[in-house]
Amino acid sequence: MYNLMIADGSTDTLNNLEWTQLGIKEIHRASNIQEAQGYLRELPVDILLLDIKRPFIGGLQLLSWVREHYPHIRTIIYTARADFFDVQQAMRIGISDYLIKSTSHGELTLAIQRVVQDLKRSKELSLI
Repeated sequence: MYNLMIADGSTDTLNNLEWTQLGIKEIHRASNIQEAQGYLRELPVDILLLDIKRPFIGGLQLLSWVREHYPHIRTIIYTARADFFDVQQAMRIGISDYLIKSTSHGELTLAIQRVVQDLKRSKELSLI
């Protein structure tokens, strides 16, 4: 089981997903960049679900900071709108997926399942 942080200005985001069935043990929520950095310093996080647009200002900066300090964390961008520059920057920094919030929960579920499988494979390879 893995720990997930939702870094999004909207605190009620995704309450109706079956997190345990997706392999998620704990969910931490951060409503701004400072809160997210504080949690990341203190709590174990494997997956970051990150909104890079308002009201969560500084999403790309947080992504860069996470890559520098916690390169093991897998990040899924989950934002209200796609901007080519943001997609390009996020890909260069390193993300697992980029989804638009209007995407069905099914697509988000699949993205999380892919990341969980990737984490499991990485863990298995580290044991060899």
